[in-house]
Amino acid sequence: MERILHRIIRLTLLWVVLLVPSSGCVGMASFLLYAWKGNTVPAKFEGLVEKKVAVVCVSDTNIYTSELATGVSVILQQKVLDIEVIPQSKIHEWQDSNEWEELEYQTLGEGVGADVILAIELDSFRLYEGQTMYKGRAHVSLAVYDVAQDEKVVFSSLPTEHIFPVNAAYATTDMSEDRFRKQFIRSLAQEISRNFYAFDVQEQFAADRTLVAP
Repeated sequence: MERILHRIIRLTLLWVVLLVPSSGCVGMASFLLYAWKGNTVPAKFEGLVEKKVAVVCVSDTNIYTSELATGVSVILQQKVLDIEVIPQSKIHEWQDSNEWEELEYQTLGEGVGADVILAIELDSFRLYEGQTMYKGRAHVSLAVYDVAQDEKVVFSSLPTEHIFPVNAAYATTDMSEDRFRKQFIRSLAQEISRNFYAFDVQEQFAADRTLVAP
């Protein structure tokens, strides 16, 4: 029975992949193919292993950059082998004491003793779809700077849109804005962090389900 169920799941995933209609869904198609083959999804960049990492989130307009940086820091500390994530409190203290200007990553990295800087640029962030529904949308781009190599970019990603939840929206009567915002930021932090460690597809599905639990 278990073997039959496993075969049905594989065929269903393959059917979904074949029905993906546009190039904008290539990432989802690749993701599902990993699931169908039963493999883990490899890290896009493994250079945070055994490094002292400072996570910095910047935005021209958003006030939740610290919350997102903290979320990413926690996940990386849990998932990346032998990583040492610089505490956000130490980063904020150094920024306040040195009148740090955004994008001066080399100076920041040297100041807090980091080997690399994971810079998250949050270009847009919204929680609502209409006046009565929650649906989070954020555009983010990533860059990893090597402090020892004069701020050389060793990894980067183009701006991408993260949507939560993908296939639905929540009524504002079902939960508070604060609760939805925390779920959305947690989902975004997970999406960012998965660039830097290999993860099992089933574990991702399980983690994502906890975000929408009542």
